[in-house]
Amino acid sequence: MTTVAKTAAGSRPILVRKLPCGATVAIEENNSLRSCAIEFLFPGGAGRDPVGAQGEGVSALLSELVQRGAGKRSSREFADALEMIGASASAGSHSDATDLGGSCLSEHAADLLELQFDMVRRPWIADAEVEPARSLALQAIRSIQDSPPSIGGYALRTRVMPPPLNRTGLGHPDGLARWDGSSLREWWAKHVGGQGASITVAGGVDAGAILDTLSRLTDGWTGQSEHAPLGTIPRRGRQHITYPAAQTIMLLGRPSATTSDPNLLAIKVIVHIIGGSSSSRLFTEVRERRGLCYGIGMSQRAGLRAGMTVVEAASTPARAPETLARIREELGRVGGGVTREEFTVAMTGFKTALVFAGESAGSRVGSMMSDLIRGIEPRSLAMIAAEVDALTLDGINEVAARRFGEEWLNEFSVTTVGPEDPFATGELGWSVPILESP
Repeated sequence: MTTVAKTAAGSRPILVRKLPCGATVAIEENNSLRSCAIEFLFPGGAGRDPVGAQGEGVSALLSELVQRGAGKRSSREFADALEMIGASASAGSHSDATDLGGSCLSEHAADLLELQFDMVRRPWIADAEVEPARSLALQAIRSIQDSPPSIGGYALRTRVMPPPLNRTGLGHPDGLARWDGSSLREWWAKHVGGQGASITVAGGVDAGAILDTLSRLTDGWTGQSEHAPLGTIPRRGRQHITYPAAQTIMLLGRPSATTSDPNLLAIKVIVHIIGGSSSSRLFTEVRERRGLCYGIGMSQRAGLRAGMTVVEAASTPARAPETLARIREELGRVGGGVTREEFTVAMTGFKTALVFAGESAGSRVGSMMSDLIRGIEPRSLAMIAAEVDALTLDGINEVAARRFGEEWLNEFSVTTVGPEDPFATGELGWSVPILESP
């Protein structure tokens, strides 16, 4: 089945096709670009790993190993083949998916697809490469201990996201030890298949030629990729992790909008106004006017099945309590809405980002992929711009009043990392639920 998504006048439509193997493909032609980008996404990722010592880390190992030889080419030969066409290709495992990405000059799009499908369907996963890949994975786990922000970020995630999406994605030392070449090859073949997969292509390509190439490369491709079932979101609360450092890292998070939330765009605008730029409220009030911290920001992380809102700040141990109190104060104001000036500045930033996205094939494949996994027709840049233009100050403030009130504030969890617990001095304005589980 082939469908066509509407796009701006004068540009080519986005072609969407369901292939016989079960994969969904979206292709956007942009003849103003001489390059192209290609992305594959397979549901599952680290969320499908066995728990802990039973094998957690298999996805991290495979993301490295599928890049070390595929098809008829060894690891060295595969790297040379990419270099010959001036292409890049990568693989990564995330909490809910495994993705493969690549880019090249448009004239080499078919060649890059050939190489990427070798990675997908015919990876070597050579026995001799397993130990080096395991060593890299263990180094990544150990490196967390040298990074207080990483320590805090992963700890906060365990309180805010539902399992298995609250995993680090790096694996477990004992779990990594369980895998050998044979079991890794079997796992990849079982969990990376065409059914459920998504493929996006954007740039100066010919959609018909790309579809022909994909039809040939996916002929006879079987198997299924699927998500792991979700558990219950852990009980919220706070925790302090003692760490000998000159700064205290503060992370505050709560469950938030997913990619299918009808108010997602408005929520992104509100979060941007609160803490997404150097003109944001948190940056201005906490850092600039009071000088309480060096860095502070807020982000909205929307996933397909779960999302989270996160505030991050770093301050001296002595100023950390007041920093947390002022953050609480600013977050408590959000339900009251934003000003016209804040709205105007945010809209300018969003529209500027859209212009830059139109000049990047990589941005477009990411945007189309996001739409595909939401189950909607991929939107052109013009369609997204129209959605941004449709936002109004009254509409934004209606969402702020409805979604950012006291209940929203009381669902935050707090993780701090540093030499002293900032909450030892008192509640700092936060509600009792935050303080119930130190």
